[in-house]
Amino acid sequence: MATMQTGCVTGGVKKSSGVSVQDDVSMNWAKVRDDSCTEIDWILCSFEELGSSGNNKQTKSHGNNIITMLKGSGGVEACGREMPTDGRIIFGGSKVLSTGRFVHFMYVDLDNTPAMLRGRASMFKNGVLNVLEGCDCEIEMRPGIKEGDVISQVEKATGGTGTHVSFPKTKILAPSAKKATPVFKEEKKKSETTKSMGSSTKSNSSSATKVSPSNEQVSILSYALLKSNPNLPGVDPKRKELSLSNNEFKEVFGMEKDEYLKLAHWKQVQKKKEVGLF
Repeated sequence: MATMQTGCVTGGVKKSSGVSVQDDVSMNWAKVRDDSCTEIDWILCSFEELGSSGNNKQTKSHGNNIITMLKGSGGVEACGREMPTDGRIIFGGSKVLSTGRFVHFMYVDLDNTPAMLRGRASMFKNGVLNVLEGCDCEIEMRPGIKEGDVISQVEKATGGTGTHVSFPKTKILAPSAKKATPVFKEEKKKSETTKSMGSSTKSNSSSATKVSPSNEQVSILSYALLKSNPNLPGVDPKRKELSLSNNEFKEVFGMEKDEYLKLAHWKQVQKKKEVGLF
């Protein structure tokens, strides 16, 4: 199965990732995500080796096919114990047993992996990890990793304090109209007041409405989570970029939120397509 990728590198246009993830990978990953399947909760994938001129890892030939190398149960800790030391590039995904959430990764043995193979794997990484869908974020995998380390990485990536790890099973997003915060109540009172005033007051009210999107009460979510989960409960799919923290928004879009909100609608759409949030 040839995969596609989009992003800043491709100019927002879907292009072939250049790698072919075989059907067994997506089938095994579906089992990992199936709560009724207890036999598999992690998988490891790698390039299919086409042959070599010897046992030297420098001379081994690799195709563009990604196949399942290993699968098993025991969560991220069991997965971490299976990291190879023979220089192979590993792509993988695992369930975090204590939270029921999922993470994916690319593992490189820096001591034994040829530089050329490392560069090639980096080019293909997005194409492979896109198949391992439904993950909170990409983690830094290492041999002997502990589940607590993974949870800390997820919290850091999602910008949360731990509550976002169980997202979206617990609804912690923007409050509903029935449970409006005092901020919304104040805005409602201001709106009612401006309606009873003259045309100059209406003009001021109109100006306030234009900048209000930057002041919306939304949960702060990570770029990785928003990109990998297109339909998050409580998140407006047309405005999900506003759920990014100010720092991550600037890092992803290359501008402040206020600058972005001043752009014409078609320019905002173009920006979202470029970063895969459209």
